[in-house]
Amino acid sequence: MRAGDVRHIELDGDGESRGKTESAEQCAVCQLKPKLHYGRGDNQADPAPPALWVFSQRKHNSSRRDMFDSYCKRLREAAVERRATHLPRLRFIVVAAIGCTLAYIMVAMVIIPQDGTRDYHFIYEHGAITALSALFLTAASAFSLATMVTLTRAKDPHKWVWLILAAGFAFLSLDELLRFHERAGRLLETTESSGMFRSWNDIIVILYGLFALLMLGVMLPALMRSPKVLEMFVVGFAFYAIHTLIDSTNEPPTVVSVILEESAKLFCGAFLAIGTFAGLIGAIWKHLIVNAAPNDE
Repeated sequence: MRAGDVRHIELDGDGESRGKTESAEQCAVCQLKPKLHYGRGDNQADPAPPALWVFSQRKHNSSRRDMFDSYCKRLREAAVERRATHLPRLRFIVVAAIGCTLAYIMVAMVIIPQDGTRDYHFIYEHGAITALSALFLTAASAFSLATMVTLTRAKDPHKWVWLILAAGFAFLSLDELLRFHERAGRLLETTESSGMFRSWNDIIVILYGLFALLMLGVMLPALMRSPKVLEMFVVGFAFYAIHTLIDSTNEPPTVVSVILEESAKLFCGAFLAIGTFAGLIGAIWKHLIVNAAPNDE
């Protein structure tokens, strides 16, 4: 008998003693059986189900912790790559985009049909403001698609992020032109009340923003790798929040509120386009110029 084994003496049918040797580990398991059943509140004879339940809970918690640790690790790696990347200055492009957008808004307020109000191009979906907003979103989709192609050629694993962005911006551009959320809002108004909100149109627009925040959190490690991308997206989302706030709190809308609301939407699209352009410049700079430098020497 090995050290640590326990020997039990039992009597067989003839009254003779019969020995049975068990390891210390087996005895510990036998002593643990009542505790497992007591913790689970059952009277089963087999301790396997509660033991399996405890193990699965620990495995589930460990899996979530591993996912969080992996996410944090990717954020740290993105921050390191971001600090090591030095791109050309985009200040001129940002200032030019802001100046041209402001000038466009001023012109849209001045050039109006006869007997039209100052918000003519702002309040009607076929106006000049909607056209430029759709153009900005189309440009953002095109820049994202070009970034995806560049990263694919460079065998970068983060190309899928830019494919999702390209599809999302293309949908928003079509929504501007074809008014998906307005049509869906009117349809829902006939079947269900919008409750505390002014209309279902407002609810759908808010849901757009919440979904965008969720996707931004998922794609954050990839977006952080290129300087200026995340900053431009944050500014764009701030203008989106201003647009949504004005749209949801002014009933009935005034000329001033409509102009401010649509102008905020226009600047939102402008900064989203600038952000995706910065991502394209970053992809080209890192994967085409930097990687080609050793071959030129």
